[in-house]
Amino acid sequence: MLPVRHSAGGVRDADSKDRGGGAGSLRRRARDGRRGGRGGRAAGSGAPPRVVWHREVATDAVVLELRAADSPALLYRVASALDEAGAAVRAARISTLGGDVVDAFYLVGTGAGEQAVEAAVLAAAQA
Repeated sequence: MLPVRHSAGGVRDADSKDRGGGAGSLRRRARDGRRGGRGGRAAGSGAPPRVVWHREVATDAVVLELRAADSPALLYRVASALDEAGAAVRAARISTLGGDVVDAFYLVGTGAGEQAVEAAVLAAAQA
């Protein structure tokens, strides 16, 4: 067996199994999208995603608030859906509470297209 040197300085046999410790394990978990061996973040509430509109909160924007269970790449999917729906995001406040998210997007210029934006965000959150 050939020894394999890890970047953390440790040496182990090439065919020995990594048993959850060390830098190699952390890199593998990050690459695989796992945290703490549970396959991702803590489980969310299980409630379906929902969108709440806040029109009077900001003077020059309407706020779309998404409440959903967290999942890998959720923010990317939602941001892509907003872009494809033609919504201009002026600012965003992203919050993760345990296994759930409460993400607020300050949108400008959505006008009458709010229903289309909401449908696109909900579809992205359920994907």
